[in-house]
Amino acid sequence: MARGRSLPHLPTLAESGLPGFDTSIWFGLLAPVGTPDSIREPLAEAITRALKSEAVINAFRAQE
Repeated sequence: MARGRSLPHLPTLAESGLPGFDTSIWFGLLAPVGTPDSIREPLAEAITRALKSEAVINAFRAQE
């Protein structure tokens, strides 16, 4: 695994003596059970649009 672009001076886990150690990050958005479609559908569409936007893509890339 390569060093992160935002912290290139920070050693990787393998470089720190932990070869094979895997990490991952995930994000989620939850809604209560029973949330009406009239709320869920526009929210899902807005999230999809946001995830395709340059600003959000760049924000996620900055966290690499």
